[in-house]
Amino acid sequence: MRMHKDISKLLLLSIGVLLSILLIIIIVFNITQTNQEVKAKKIVGYYAAWSSHSGFSPEKIDAEKLTHINYAFANIGSDLKITLGFPDVDEKNIKQLNSLKKINPELKILISVGGWSWSESFSDAAPTEESRSIFSDSCVDFIVKYQLDGIDIDWEYPVGGGHPTNITGSRCRPGLRKTRCSFQPI
Repeated sequence: MRMHKDISKLLLLSIGVLLSILLIIIIVFNITQTNQEVKAKKIVGYYAAWSSHSGFSPEKIDAEKLTHINYAFANIGSDLKITLGFPDVDEKNIKQLNSLKKINPELKILISVGGWSWSESFSDAAPTEESRSIFSDSCVDFIVKYQLDGIDIDWEYPVGGGHPTNITGSRCRPGLRKTRCSFQPI
């Protein structure tokens, strides 16, 4: 009888250990799956150049909570090349934004081009192969020069509204698709 009780205790103990191991495996699997789901999400924040004028510098951003920061805004010059929008603060801001990668190495910093005030030149940059090449080559040069991870085309609004000089309609969209190909190797 004593031996039967010992076997029962041993069996219950073994079942308890197996259930504990199974529970640990399930917890670890769920944590891993949750981490992968979180990594798949993009949490994008904008940092406007003029924020530094009000005392909110880039280093005050909680970089651990973001996957991407779009720096607003660059402009398009009359030569169809991307240019700093706020030269008095842009270089310093971009440098500080890039330094946030020390806190979050996965963080991506992008330059936003255009916006409400500076979208008028997209209509000049998009329609021809030559204009798109000038624009896209300058974007690649800008990204490399400032060690950025990409570009956000903020054209407001190519199909209606926005800046009065915008071409309305969809005739420029195919040109922007071609421009996008310029950025693939970066």
